[in-house]
Amino acid sequence: MLTVTVHGTPRPKPDPRCFGRGGHHHLSIPANSPGYAQWRERCTEAGRALAAQQRFPKGEPVGLMITVTVPRPTSHYRTGKNAHLLRSTAPAFPLSRSHGDIDKIQRLILDALTDSGVWGDDSQAVHVEATKCYPDDPGSPDSLEHPGAVIRIWNLKEDTECTS
Repeated sequence: MLTVTVHGTPRPKPDPRCFGRGGHHHLSIPANSPGYAQWRERCTEAGRALAAQQRFPKGEPVGLMITVTVPRPTSHYRTGKNAHLLRSTAPAFPLSRSHGDIDKIQRLILDALTDSGVWGDDSQAVHVEATKCYPDDPGSPDSLEHPGAVIRIWNLKEDTECTS
């Protein structure tokens, strides 16, 4: 199993937009979402680090565990001398839409791993577990102190050969 950590605020892959006028339609994927390009580049760089260790041959099944750590909003914290403490009403899970959907963050990471040459195509990822958490979440062992992601990747074919 290979592990890599990506530092930075996770961003989802933007949805394609369709623009049309007078019977002519154009499909566009907005790349100007705030922080999107930087996050994708960081994920691609992390993928290159993985590819330097091991590449997964085309047609080989791959498993991934992705833990995404998103920043807590300042509204979750108290004020004044207790500003470092969480409010009792602060949610335990990142349910806010501002952090993005986990499936769209996952999709961006898979695309970045494809771009970096870790595998031939992201269709090789046949087992994916994804978790979205706040920093230092005791329920998520791979949660980070700061926003980012921990990506664990392994060859499922080798894994089943070892266990059978």
